[in-house]
Amino acid sequence: MASESGFTLETVVIPDHSVSFTYLDSGYLESNSYTAIFFIHGYNYHASICEPLLPLAPAHNLRFIALNRRGYNGTTSYTPSEIQELDNPTSDKVEWIRKQGHYLVLAINALIVKLGLSEKGGFALCGWSLGTVFSLGILDAMHSDMLEKETKERLRKFVRCIILYDPSARTFGIPLPPDQTAYYPLSQLTNSDEENTRVFGEWISSYFQHDETHPHAFSKLNDSSPPTTLQPTLSEASTSTKLRLSQPTPTTSLSELHAIEQRARPGLTGLASLRETYFESRMTLGKEVKKYVIYGSMSAWTCVWPAWWLKIEGKDKGIVVRRMQGANHLMTWDKPNEFLAHVRWCLDESETEGKSFLKNSSS
Repeated sequence: MASESGFTLETVVIPDHSVSFTYLDSGYLESNSYTAIFFIHGYNYHASICEPLLPLAPAHNLRFIALNRRGYNGTTSYTPSEIQELDNPTSDKVEWIRKQGHYLVLAINALIVKLGLSEKGGFALCGWSLGTVFSLGILDAMHSDMLEKETKERLRKFVRCIILYDPSARTFGIPLPPDQTAYYPLSQLTNSDEENTRVFGEWISSYFQHDETHPHAFSKLNDSSPPTTLQPTLSEASTSTKLRLSQPTPTTSLSELHAIEQRARPGLTGLASLRETYFESRMTLGKEVKKYVIYGSMSAWTCVWPAWWLKIEGKDKGIVVRRMQGANHLMTWDKPNEFLAHVRWCLDESETEGKSFLKNSSS
C-alpha cells in the first residue's frame, strides 16, 4: 500500500512468533557509509508521521526506516493475553515492555538482513515520545540471553547510537518537583474516543512558548496557553491527513498509554528502573554507543521538562541533549529537514572522542 508521499508500506515477518511489522523505508542508497535510522513512534500517531522525512533522508546520507508498533497500521495486533497483561493494574509492565522490545529487536535484525543494510554506517535507534519506552525495551532485548548469538553479534556490530526524541515525563518516569502539577488533556477522559483524540492531537501538536531564562525551573513551563500566532500542526491538517497519521481505533493504544504512565511514576520500580539501567547507566554491549536527547523548544511541557531534567541529571552519564529551536512535538512533520540535520549531528558527534553510553568491554 503506497502512502500519500509515494512510499510503499512494506512488511517484515518474524515467523517464529507469528508477528509481522509494517514499515516505511526511504530506500536504497548507493553510498556504503550511510546510516539506517530505525524510528519507533509513540502514542496514536504512527510511522506515517515520518513521511516528509523520507525523500529528504538520502541528502543526509541516511536511510530512514519507520516501524509501526503492534496494533498500528497493519502491524500484528496484541494478543488477548497481551491485552490482559496490559490491563492488569498490579503488573509493573516490565516483562510486557521486554517482550515488545524483543519483537522489535527481531524485526530490526530481520530488516538488516532483508535490506542488506550497510555495516560500515550501521544503524541508530530513534524513539519518539511513548516510543522512547519501547526503545528501552529494545536495549533490554539487545542485552538479553534470549537472542541467538549470531543475532546479538550482528546488532552489536551495527548499532551506532541511541536517540530519544521528545521523551515524555509521564511515560519515561521523570519526576516533577514536589507540589507541582500541569495540564494534561488525557488525565480526564470525559468525551468520546474521537473527541479525546482530537483534543490531545491539537494540544500535543501546539507550539508552546516556555520561559528559558530559567531553563530548569518547572514553574517556567507553559502547559496550556500556546501563542495564537502559531497554529497547532494538526489543526491545519485536513481530516483525511489526520486519519492517515493517527490510530483509527484508539482504545487499545489508549490502554497502552495509561498502563505505562501509571507504572512509570517516580518511586515505583519497573519501567523507571529500565530507564535508569539502560539510559542513565553504563552497561556493557561490547562497543561504544552514545546516547542523545533531541527536544523541541516549543514542544508541550511533558516533553520539554524531561530534556531539562536529563541535561542536569545526565551530564555525568554521557547523555547529550540537543535543543531544536522553534520546533514542536511533531517536528518530523513540520520541520523534517531540520530534524534530519539534528540526527545527522548526533551521528557525527558519536564518532568523536567523549563519554560513551555503554562502557567498552572485552567480554
